[in-house]
Amino acid sequence: MYEYGVGCATDEEKSLMVKLFTNYNLKVRPALSPEDRVVVRVGMVLSSLVGLNMKNEEMSTVVVMNLEWTDYRLQWKPKEHDGINVMRIPAVKVWLPDMVLFNK
Repeated sequence: MYEYGVGCATDEEKSLMVKLFTNYNLKVRPALSPEDRVVVRVGMVLSSLVGLNMKNEEMSTVVVMNLEWTDYRLQWKPKEHDGINVMRIPAVKVWLPDMVLFNK
């Protein structure tokens, strides 16, 4: 049984998941053609200041980063699926942008 959030998925949610992921390949970026870009919006929020070392000019923080993009392959019409307009899908099941963070 597929579970997410609190409780279990309904039959319609399970059916929608099967429909969305039947031919989905998470290794293929969500672009309609090779020359199209996938716009990834990046947001960062400073969550907390962990430590500050003024002598060494070092600061330790916890930062929450949010990435947002549209994957046209995961679109559906809520009216055709019991009014479901949001699905919580684990990140390991969808395409993710390659990302490298540098801290200097």
